[in-house]
Amino acid sequence: KIVLLLQASLESDKRRTPFELKAPGGFIHANVVNTILTGATLREIPGIVSGLLALLIAAGAAWCVLWLGGWLGLGVAAGLGVLYAGVTHVLLVNGLVLPLVMPLSALILASGGATTWAMMTAAGRVRQLEEEALSTRKELLVAREALAHHESAVDRLGEELEAAQA
Repeated sequence: KIVLLLQASLESDKRRTPFELKAPGGFIHANVVNTILTGATLREIPGIVSGLLALLIAAGAAWCVLWLGGWLGLGVAAGLGVLYAGVTHVLLVNGLVLPLVMPLSALILASGGATTWAMMTAAGRVRQLEEEALSTRKELLVAREALAHHESAVDRLGEELEAAQA
């Protein structure tokens, strides 16, 4: 057994930790001793798993933006980021450290890239549809002119028929 005699009431002995803004120095020392005795150290995931996780999150965000589209896709991608941050926090409390910056950066870049790509392809499709509409209008005008020409020919033939019958 170990006994620690520490003074926790000094204001000058307060330190910032990831879990508290002002933790007493004795509290920090007690946690260090507990970690050493129990062997409950933080564990990191391997670098390759980190990279694959970032790639998976980026792909999920891009899929959300492209498949769902618009604000809904961006909202679901943001929700994916919040979910990942929550899972990271829960696992950190249980001793497993997941990367946070790289996957969330990948999520932001993939969402932005997918949004930009969707906008660029949509603008191209709009241009294509405008060209098709203009072409259709021209064909309609030509068809109307041909119809008017045929109607005048029918009228003329009708007059000739009446003249021939008379």
